[in-house]
Amino acid sequence: MPLSDEERYRLEQLEYELREDDPRLARKLRSGLVQERPGPRVLLHGLAVLAAFGLLIVGLLAMVTLDSFGGFILLAAGCYWLTVLRHQQDPRQ
Repeated sequence: MPLSDEERYRLEQLEYELREDDPRLARKLRSGLVQERPGPRVLLHGLAVLAAFGLLIVGLLAMVTLDSFGGFILLAAGCYWLTVLRHQQDPRQ
């Protein structure tokens, strides 16, 4: 659905204000080079997933059922939280 003249005008005003307030951000948005860095919680959960995978492998190699089961549970929980965190909005925005 095409924009009305009023909506087009408002959009142009927002673009103008963005260029005036933060020209560097406006250039990045126009070029499409904006990339998000993972937050510390995402990195922490990623490391937890790797540690859980290591625990799972060690438990399997040592044939210790409790370690293997614990590693599997931690791995599943870490993957879940990692996925949830990647899809949440940043609360600072």
